[in-house]
Amino acid sequence: MAQDNPSPAETMQRAGMGAGLAIGMGVGVALGVSLGNMALGLGIGIAIGVAVMAGFATGASRLRAQEHTDADAGEEGQADAADNDSPVASTGTSDPASDDDTETGPGSARP
Repeated sequence: MAQDNPSPAETMQRAGMGAGLAIGMGVGVALGVSLGNMALGLGIGIAIGVAVMAGFATGASRLRAQEHTDADAGEEGQADAADNDSPVASTGTSDPASDDDTETGPGSARP
């Protein structure tokens, strides 16, 4: 095995390939038997399996991008914490308009 602890994104991608193959073949055989044409059923099942694999691959790539974003944010957060000499962290925003308690949405005076 190349890695002992693969990332969650890689695990999802590997699981998606297996799940796509299993779902596609299962659906394909069921359709083939019900339609009385195994070749047509397997063709449709393979198409469904490829769609499942693509869905897992898309989810894995989004998870991989999120992991990279989180890792970059963690590095920046550590650098900011090291540069900050103040013992009290700022929790507010600098926009005074966001500090009002006026409700917005349906039924409110403000849009």
